[in-house]
Amino acid sequence: MQRIYIAIICPLLILLAACSKDSSPALLPEGSISFKLSEGKDTIEMPLSILKDSAVVLKLQAAFTGSTSGNHWITFAIDTTKIRDYRARFGQGILVPAPHYLFFKSNVRLSAGATESDTAQLNIGQQTKLMEYSTYVLPIVIQSVDGEPEGAASGRVIYFVFKTGKPLFINKQGWTIAAFTSQNGTNAPTGLLDEKQPDYLLGQ
Repeated sequence: MQRIYIAIICPLLILLAACSKDSSPALLPEGSISFKLSEGKDTIEMPLSILKDSAVVLKLQAAFTGSTSGNHWITFAIDTTKIRDYRARFGQGILVPAPHYLFFKSNVRLSAGATESDTAQLNIGQQTKLMEYSTYVLPIVIQSVDGEPEGAASGRVIYFVFKTGKPLFINKQGWTIAAFTSQNGTNAPTGLLDEKQPDYLLGQ
């Protein structure tokens, strides 16, 4: 009886192992997954208004060179260490602070037979807390393909570059009152620096 059980169980185990092997995605060629963006273009520049807080949605896709019969999963990520490379190549830039961005969807599918992935989504917010007339940078990489950080994912880096403009309020950090001619009761001149004032109130 024991031999009969063994004879039944062994083929089942072999069948399960074969199914598991078939369901795993085939390995993609090295460097075959990159950003869906023209070659030679490493920056995406855009103006960023800081007059009010609003959700700015950025979309990303990966491109695949080759053909595959299975589904694959691609993960985008922000690599803050790449800000040094940006500065070395393009000049000064401020890394976008962490509270101002969020990957709403960073893991996307490359369907069987497709050459482009689904769309990843990155959100930018809290713009009013950014500095005026500044250049902010967010470096994006393909972190992994099917959970593997090396291999199919290219080492390409894309930089989102945001140019901020006129602020709603004047930033008075570091300002001092050099002199004043008069004072009205308890209203000290330093009160001008207590809170931010809109540009139009100060004639700017």
